[in-house]
Amino acid sequence: MTQHRCTCVVDASEESLLLLLAILGLLVGPTLYLVPHWRTWDRLLDGFALAAVGGLGMLHLLPEAVETGGLLALVAAAVGLVLPGLLHGLLGFGPWVLLAGLVLHAGVESSALTGTDALGVAVVLHRVPVGLAVFALYHEHPRTHGLGWVAIGALIAATAAGALLGAPVRGAIDPTVTAGLDALVAGMLLHIVWDHGTESHAHHGHHDHDEPDGHHHDHHAHDDHAHDHEGAHVADAGAALLGLATVLAVAGDHEDGAGVLAALGDLLGAVGPGLAVGLLVHTHVPVRLRGAFWALLLGLPVLGPLAFAPALVLAALPEPHPLHEPAGITGSLLGGAVLASLLVPVLPLLAGVPAPLLVVAFALAGLLPLCSAWRLPLAGVLLAGGLPGPAVAAATAAATPAHVVLAGLLGLATTAMPTLTAPVLPDLWRDVGLLGVLAASVHAMVVVGPRGLVSRMAPGFPAP
Repeated sequence: MTQHRCTCVVDASEESLLLLLAILGLLVGPTLYLVPHWRTWDRLLDGFALAAVGGLGMLHLLPEAVETGGLLALVAAAVGLVLPGLLHGLLGFGPWVLLAGLVLHAGVESSALTGTDALGVAVVLHRVPVGLAVFALYHEHPRTHGLGWVAIGALIAATAAGALLGAPVRGAIDPTVTAGLDALVAGMLLHIVWDHGTESHAHHGHHDHDEPDGHHHDHHAHDDHAHDHEGAHVADAGAALLGLATVLAVAGDHEDGAGVLAALGDLLGAVGPGLAVGLLVHTHVPVRLRGAFWALLLGLPVLGPLAFAPALVLAALPEPHPLHEPAGITGSLLGGAVLASLLVPVLPLLAGVPAPLLVVAFALAGLLPLCSAWRLPLAGVLLAGGLPGPAVAAATAAATPAHVVLAGLLGLATTAMPTLTAPVLPDLWRDVGLLGVLAASVHAMVVVGPRGLVSRMAPGFPAP
């Protein structure tokens, strides 16, 4: 069905109303953060901010930026993710670099308040979770303690300036530059919610390392998150779903980034039935064969016959640290699918690279500490993008040199076969698959919390 998006230009009174709502949106988060509350409220706010701000970066800003800026946008996002932490550790002014980037982006983005209704409403909706996360960071951070209102004031000033300048701002900035800025800020937002969270330690004196959704837990652990199981996380899981729904409502009304989101939906829809079935029966599969079990179950819908390559590799050489925990499997699959979908716009850049170089590059990437559930969506995108079977097989190898060599050899064997493609799946399969992924994600958030699930989306890596 064709969607008719509203592109009505707002008049002066609507501009003023949108500006007022955007400013009020920035004030809502700090107000909710400062009112006297209890532990469940802390977890609820953290779950909402994690999903809304993280989703804003990963599902809205980054898809749009990558479709416009390509590889440059991905580099900018990586810089935004790691640079504040590096500057904080080396020079101590990482928070101010974060604020400078956020203020600049707020001004540019707020020029949309004088554009169309849909863009203006999107800006307003962004402000609530961003205000909450930014205030929490600058109010609690040791180097900026008590300066939360200063940060919010800077964002309000940038919002007003951007709205007043309006069209001249939008017309003066090249789209590629805007894409780079969006990607940079997306990385910064992910840094804020991943590394800092929104829990109010000042109100409650919480510095425990065993809090189920605190940001002090061990991000290196993947299947050993005993602290995540401190009761059911019903409140924060519900808040996270609300935050995610808010982001998807905004992102779904934008044509920019639609290709990335469609690729993500196709990936998750394809592997969803296998994920749901696998979670129900994987405990009955011998531990040695679980890697091969998941490689076939998740790989066949996206790789077709090529899925037998990683399955044979993992049957001969089991993964060093196989996944046993449902939340770990779900999180790994989500993390791989998100990254894979973001790579879709840049795949044409690889079309002219000789196949042997691709095999070597992906074999080296195969040494990263990521499990097969994380790699399979990436392999599916590479195959759909026309990359040769050997490179795809190398990308699905587990994290030891022996796995990489064996996967590469099996991949090379596929060059003698007819062209391998993924099967064409019916729409019903995709719809059922998306429901399966949603159910698995909700179950994981209830068990380990939203922050616990996010930590499993990037297994083997610490928070930035």
